[in-house]
Amino acid sequence: MRYTGAYRIGDFHGGDERFTYRFDAGGISYRATIAQGAGAPTLRLAVDFERDMTMRALEVLCGEGDGRFAVQARLQADGLRVEHSAPGGAASVQVVPFDPRTTEVDWRSPVFNGVTCLRLGLTREGAERSIDVCFFHPETLALARVEQRYRFERIEPVETPAGRFRCARYQYSVPGFSAPFWVNGDGLVVRY
Repeated sequence: MRYTGAYRIGDFHGGDERFTYRFDAGGISYRATIAQGAGAPTLRLAVDFERDMTMRALEVLCGEGDGRFAVQARLQADGLRVEHSAPGGAASVQVVPFDPRTTEVDWRSPVFNGVTCLRLGLTREGAERSIDVCFFHPETLALARVEQRYRFERIEPVETPAGRFRCARYQYSVPGFSAPFWVNGDGLVVRY
């Protein structure tokens, strides 16, 4: 199944995320352009997940001209290799212990939360699980380890600008923050 659409981003700079989401027998492919608020650089996001929802590849490109920097993350035998580069500056490389069976990656896009819900397989009302996450800070892209908790609440109809859909309602929690969001059967977040 292929979807195209947009999310309205309410954090930090705000803005819009325009995306293409493909879910098929090979996994998920997601491409997005994130136009942030005034004065903030445009971001480009590309992420691919295997059929079992483990991350295969991640790339974030930010800004134009002098403000350009890039982050690439790759899974390798010794962990998640994260490379940061910026114009006129030295590239930095960080290798973070990462087990794709028990750890997830998260960044400001809702795609990561939807895929995590598919991975966790929560289908019974009240079922919940925690997962270790390598979280990229939305502005600096600095990497931190956090625990995220997901709870499946119920299947319910949800209104969106694109129409009314039956979706799974989840509750997402990290220390100091909790919020509901709704995911369709293909793992696409339709409202958050």
